[in-house]
Amino acid sequence: MRLLALALCGLILEVGWLALSPISVALSHSPLFTAALFEAHPLLRLMPDLARGTLPWLTEVPLAEPLGAPAYLAPAAAMAAVMLGLAAGYAAALILLQGDTGARPAALWIVVGGALLFQATCFFLPGLFSQDVFSYIAYGRLASVYDLNPYVWPPSVVPKDAVFPWVAEVWRTYASPYGPLWVDVQAAMARATGGLSIADQALAYRALANALLAANLGLLWALLGRLTPLDRAQRTASLAALAWNPLVLFEVAANAHNDVLMVTFTLLAFVLLARSSNAVLSSASFTLGVLVKYLSGLGLVWVYVAAAARTTSWRSRVFRTAAMVVVSVLLVLAVAAPCLELPASLGPLLDETAGVGYVNSIPDSVALAVADRLSAPVELTRTLERLLALGSFIVYLVWEWRRVWSEATPAAVARALARSSLIYIVAVSTSVQTWYYCLPVAVAVALGCRWRVTQLTLAYSVLALPALYLSYYLRDGTPLWVNLVYGLAPLVLLVPDLAARARARPHVPATETVGDDEQRARRHGATPAVVEESSR
Repeated sequence: MRLLALALCGLILEVGWLALSPISVALSHSPLFTAALFEAHPLLRLMPDLARGTLPWLTEVPLAEPLGAPAYLAPAAAMAAVMLGLAAGYAAALILLQGDTGARPAALWIVVGGALLFQATCFFLPGLFSQDVFSYIAYGRLASVYDLNPYVWPPSVVPKDAVFPWVAEVWRTYASPYGPLWVDVQAAMARATGGLSIADQALAYRALANALLAANLGLLWALLGRLTPLDRAQRTASLAALAWNPLVLFEVAANAHNDVLMVTFTLLAFVLLARSSNAVLSSASFTLGVLVKYLSGLGLVWVYVAAAARTTSWRSRVFRTAAMVVVSVLLVLAVAAPCLELPASLGPLLDETAGVGYVNSIPDSVALAVADRLSAPVELTRTLERLLALGSFIVYLVWEWRRVWSEATPAAVARALARSSLIYIVAVSTSVQTWYYCLPVAVAVALGCRWRVTQLTLAYSVLALPALYLSYYLRDGTPLWVNLVYGLAPLVLLVPDLAARARARPHVPATETVGDDEQRARRHGATPAVVEESSR
């Protein structure tokens, strides 16, 4: 019966992905892509046509009104409702897998089969909820067709190129913001798919993203149990936590975001770190991830700290750290040198990474609300908020450094990367997009679903999807409670831990509390890793 319940959860998720098909037509960010896909694959019209019979507010073509217009209210609300339904089915599946159900071989096959089905459904979604894939195509064509440096020249220098009308207007005048390794991938994709239509080139990026997602699931399965003790049920649940995650499927399988390649190198780095005490190969893999997108650079920092802490003398620490830094620098030079034209490329690169402005930032929203309530200058309030956020993050990084230094294990590095990347996205970054969560989700689930950092990360991921897309389509019409729920609801998971600490602190020393928890865990069959996390 529980296996049937798990299969039912998978069915609920598949119904949700199918339900997004007609909604994606109305809300597609690219009318050109949707029209071209329908022309090439008429069968994809079936679901939208059936849905319009019962939901007349669904349109045959993407909405063209300015964002925030009343026309977006019904489809955006329907999209959010479907995403919440996906989140509910996902959460129910993870709960089922935590028990005896997850230990059965059939459960693993259901998880893998469901993942492949969901990816296939997302692959054929007729709408796109991001135009980034066309920027990938444009930068690749700049490098391979026109022999121009994407770090210097934006797509607007070739306005007659076929892909130019497909690129989002905001990106047409900007040089590439991505790492040089991704620039190489874009150039290779342009050479391999240059003879295809622009829509088919976008589908090729979808195919690449789905292949990388499948590879990530294989890397995760190889890693599970190596960082923290996990039984078969916990391993299956952790695999499902990534394979069935609505945000990951939506942003990778459907929107083809390049974060998936950064995650590939990050998971490979942890596999290498868990199998060998030599952190040089692991740091090299982290470096390759940084050369795709920069967020995984936090993992590079933590692996440096752990490697230095494992040695007993300062001379050995200096030698080991220097060796790792040299390997990273050589990789950066080898990959970046051909496309970096200093100083011409430095300005655009800094502008695109540091000057992105404020998008979906929870602290900034709070600062603006305070400024409005107190009639304070907006710029002054924002400056104070930035100083507070950055100062607090630096203090946190010092605290995290001490933890990694004291433990110096692959699990400590994974916890540090999961926590620091999540905190950076939620509380520090001025620009937040849903696909940024792919990295902390993948790293956190490698620890197991019973760790608090994993639960927090998954909660933020499933709430970010409906909240941030509602904000995108409704703009100022987004209800305040949407962002409040997204920002604060996951923190409820911390309440039991805080209450337990408050009860334990007045009565017994912390060391005795941990010992008591470990004894209780042995009596109830819990893993030591779970006790360690819950006591922190």
